[in-house]
Amino acid sequence: MLILTDAVLMNGGWVRHTHRLLEQATERPRMKITQDSRNSLGMPLIGFGTYQLSNEEAERSVREAIAAGFRHIDSAEGYNNEQGTGIGIETSGVPRQEIFVTTKLFPGFQGWGAPDKSRVATIDNLKKQL
Repeated sequence: MLILTDAVLMNGGWVRHTHRLLEQATERPRMKITQDSRNSLGMPLIGFGTYQLSNEEAERSVREAIAAGFRHIDSAEGYNNEQGTGIGIETSGVPRQEIFVTTKLFPGFQGWGAPDKSRVATIDNLKKQL
């Protein structure tokens, strides 16, 4: 059993700690997935979050999380690390079609069409690297 503490979870430490444990394991763990009955797509229930990571930390941590078995990466426009997240995904060596990326839009943009513009900007930031 693996018990995680707040200290281990901070600043990508969880990934480093988990990666070391995985190197010692004989069998590769599998993430639980949820199955959408409308299609054959299964999305992991647990995502690796990039909150409070710089672009450099996001790049390294996302790459390590994917190496540790994560296939769901959670980001947000307000985290200001989407480019680092995209680089981490791109340089992970795992095909892009195997990775789910979720994000959140910053609520501070007001006016007609703002969510759509924000969505396009987020996709553009990630795509610069993917």
